[in-house]
Parts: sequence; C-alpha cells; structure tokens
Amino acid sequence: LTTTELSTILPHDGGLAVWAREAFGEFWGFQGGFWSWAEGTATLAVYPAVIVDYLQACIGHPFHKSTDWAIRVLLAIAVSVLNLRGVKWVGVSSAVMCVVVLVPLLMFVLISIPYWKPQNWGERLPS
Repeated sequence: LTTTELSTILPHDGGLAVWAREAFGEFWGFQGGFWSWAEGTATLAVYPAVIVDYLQACIGHPFHKSTDWAIRVLLAIAVSVLNLRGVKWVGVSSAVMCVVVLVPLLMFVLISIPYWKPQNWGERLPS
C-alpha cells in the first residue's frame, strides 16, 4: 500500500531512491537507492537455492550436485535477463506469477465447496 501511495504521489522511475531523495535530500536518496539495490542483489542470490530446495522436497529426493547447481544458475540467469529487459517485462511476469499462484488456490476453494458445513461456522473450538 505504501509503494502504491508513493508511486502515485511521485510517478518517477527510481522507487525508493526517488522517495528518499524527495524527503531527505540527495545523500539519503543515494543511500536508499544503493542499499535497496544491494539488498535486492543479495536476496536474488537466495531465491534459486530456495526454489531448488522446494523442487527437491516435492520430488522426494535430492538432485545430483551438478544438476542442483545448473538449475540454480539457470534460474539466476533467467531472473537477471528478465530484469534487464525492463520494468514492463517484470510487470508482465509478476502478473503471470500471480495467476500461477492464485489459480491453484481458487481450485482448492472450489473443490472444497461440497464439504462446507455452514452449520458449524458459528461453533467455537474447545478451550
């Protein structure tokens, strides 16, 4: 919500760096932008490892070490290329990922409808 509000007030590319510069001046604008970039770079390195760990958990056995590293490197390259393509590509990929996440959730809700028991909705759990 904060990002939406600030983006509406200051509709410029740059995000945190622009907001901090407008509020606190050039020095803190640079600090905000630099440390936001550093944090993004550091966390980007973690995501491929997390994704590979989830894949291994879903499959039920670990990948060979070379396969593990190949998947991690390919994921990092894919995300880097996506970011280098620009903000429109990132926006489209975010919308696609939103659909990928929400469709299974919607399916679970729809599948569960026959099992709903509205008469139990007002009950309290035992203490």
